Amino acid sequence: MLKAEYRLKKRKDFAYIYRRGKSVPAPRVAINYIKIRNDELLIGFSASKKVGNAVSRNHIKRVMRECVRSKIDEIPRGYKMIFNARVKSSTAAFSEISEDISYLISKLKHVDANSKGQ
Repeated sequence: MLKAEYRLKKRKDFAYIYRRGKSVPAPRVAINYIKIRNDELLIGFSASKKVGNAVSRNHIKRVMRECVRSKIDEIPRGYKMIFNARVKSSTAAFSEISEDISYLISKLKHVDANSKGQ
């Protein structure tokens, strides 16, 4: 389970990230993120009804949570982010979702490195 210090819970935070943040897609998972001023890291997970029924949405979110938990040290600090399950994630294996999350984290590191250089 993801530690409480990393969880994004408030509806207004989710809405703010969707409205003002940037996104990066992958085949089975997408990420919406926004840079914040402190070195905090807050992560939320989302799956729309397009993904499937409640059981499959919750399963996908658990899988994404576990993938992120195992890679938490790789994620750059100073962001609020939401991992969104895409339709293809409902039939994907754990390893495929893990690959997509690794890809998204590497993209975020690249963005973070570029923003620090300016």
